[in-house]
Amino acid sequence: MEASKLVNKVYYDVCETFSPGTEYNTIEELFNNIDDKWSYYYLKNDGCFSKNNYKNYVGIGVWLSLCRTDKPIRVIGTINGGAAHAVLEAGDTIVSIDDNIVKSGDIGVVVNQICGRDGTTVKLSILRNENLQKIILIRSKVNPSKIITHTVNCIRYIYFSNFCDQICEQFLEIIKDNSKINGYIIDVRCNPGGLVVSCIKILDMLLRVGKTIAHIKTNKKTVQKKSKDDPITNLPIVVLVNRYTLSAAELFAISLQENGRALLFGEKTYGKSLIQTKHDLSGRFGVVITDSCFLSPNKKDINTIGVLPDVNIDSQLFQSNLFGTANDPVYKYAQNYLFN
Repeated sequence: MEASKLVNKVYYDVCETFSPGTEYNTIEELFNNIDDKWSYYYLKNDGCFSKNNYKNYVGIGVWLSLCRTDKPIRVIGTINGGAAHAVLEAGDTIVSIDDNIVKSGDIGVVVNQICGRDGTTVKLSILRNENLQKIILIRSKVNPSKIITHTVNCIRYIYFSNFCDQICEQFLEIIKDNSKINGYIIDVRCNPGGLVVSCIKILDMLLRVGKTIAHIKTNKKTVQKKSKDDPITNLPIVVLVNRYTLSAAELFAISLQENGRALLFGEKTYGKSLIQTKHDLSGRFGVVITDSCFLSPNKKDINTIGVLPDVNIDSQLFQSNLFGTANDPVYKYAQNYLFN
């Protein structure tokens, strides 16, 4: 089976329990034998798994935990401009979609049910703080690559909900325009990660030439990633993190922290250093497979451990549309720190 050959070739077996060379009759049997909650398969006709989903995404604007063992599937964050942005919070669990009960591991099914045609509605039952809520949201076109930024008292606030190709140029333009700016607050709370390569590009804009950004480890080798250019800015930086800061967003935070380039404010992060790659197979299915992991500049593996902030602030604020506002105590603390 094509999927078995691919997994045997690239799978990063963090638990060392997978038997290379074993052939499986079905894709379901294959993934039942992979002891990795971040690897999964999907139907290729699921629109939200298309290669251009960042450009042609129609849904409610929500980031879900793509973890096969989550029971049920949890909300990690929301996207500005989507219907979910002012309604759902990180930590909400999705119980049902249009009265269909959500099952553990049904990632592709859940994503396909939430996506749909522009202007149509979707009914969700969610569990928040042990309270069941039912909501109806209208699907629309969503741009998950847009950076949110504003400036108050010469402190520029920058929020991006994920790391994708499109944010790199936006971030560069924002950082280059530093007239009358005394410092930056970069917010990666409720950020599920995204492309590690995009994260590394942004870190290259902030670290001095020759500084270690990360170490990328596969089953065969470990590659050290270093900054290639001088930083675009030397102004002070505070990075905001919380328990729903995942993956590439954690790499962003710990790389700046260990290089002495930024202070971290907020909560301990999630703890996911494993990296996945999406592969379309020749048949009906595609697969997302863990093929590597990242280590911090000091070669620390944060998987299942997380990143500790320099200043711990337990705000219990998980609604993304309030980030960077007067109702955000972590943002206000960081703003006062940089302003004073």
